[in-house]
Amino acid sequence: MLGWERRVGARLQRVRYEDLITRPEAVCRDLCGFLGVEFDPAMLEAHASGEAARTAGKSVLWANLTRPVLSDNSGKWRRDSVENVSQFERGAADALDALGYALACVPLAPPDADEVAYIQAEDQRLRKAMLASLGRDGGTRGEQAAFLARKREERAAA
Repeated sequence: MLGWERRVGARLQRVRYEDLITRPEAVCRDLCGFLGVEFDPAMLEAHASGEAARTAGKSVLWANLTRPVLSDNSGKWRRDSVENVSQFERGAADALDALGYALACVPLAPPDADEVAYIQAEDQRLRKAMLASLGRDGGTRGEQAAFLARKREERAAA
């Protein structure tokens, strides 16, 4: 996102997820103004469309498409382990700061190139293993969480 903002400047409109879910009409109106299109209240009813129902029917991961905007659907990351949040923030601290997000953990030095390469390789390995285990759609969020918990247990036992 930050790279795109540097490249295209005023041609890009940033929409914060937290604003979208707590003030959907205001954000939608602002976005329509930016795009030069007329706001239509039906835009806030996309969840009731046939397209939303068809897409939601393709995977349990898309089930929320048939529900109105979930105004309390943020901050779930706070339920993750301090270790995971700290690792994420360590790699994304500059971007989080530039986007106006406060860090939840004590900042550490950014990862070096070898650590970044390891993290990316591990991410790809886990993604492939999860898809092989749970199927092409990646399973439900609960199944994904159970898969990752098993992987953490395996790593701790090793």
